[in-house]
Amino acid sequence: MAITFEQVRAVLIPEEPDYAAAAALGTEALPHLKSMVEGGEPMLAAKAAYVASLIDDEGSVDILMAAAAHSEPSVRVAAAAGTRNLAQGRAEAVQATLAEDEDAGVRAKNAQAAGRDDAEIWASAEATVESAEPEPEPPSTEGLMPGERADVDLAEGMMPGESAVVPQAIAAEGLMPGERPHD
Repeated sequence: MAITFEQVRAVLIPEEPDYAAAAALGTEALPHLKSMVEGGEPMLAAKAAYVASLIDDEGSVDILMAAAAHSEPSVRVAAAAGTRNLAQGRAEAVQATLAEDEDAGVRAKNAQAAGRDDAEIWASAEATVESAEPEPEPPSTEGLMPGERADVDLAEGMMPGESAVVPQAIAAEGLMPGERPHD
């Protein structure tokens, strides 16, 4: 009996699929898994990529390569994780592709699957993330008067150089700041 797309999809739909049951569908499931990886649902694509790795067939490599090219990092992470399940000769092509991935998490999972040292993996990933943090932009000076600073909260209604501290003698007399007592 041929395996249908819907049968494969039904096994993968639960939040935590039965991966052993999905892998037991065998090589007949590979074309359906590939269409899921190439489809529009990232969560389903990630699960399909991982299941393909459990089947470990030449067709699995094509599916993991498609997952490695996916726009969503979660799918590429699944491809990287799946390389642990492939024979070494099959895993190398996928791992080589993912080694240059733009996402630090994908590269880290790929290196981990390839058996590299964890400390080295995460140090490299953290360095990439730190170097990617943008510098804060300086505050805009557009619309400010000469002498005004953009880093001061001008919503308080204070003029440049004006102090918010009211001299005690004036405050005691009930006068507004800047108002002088009448003699």
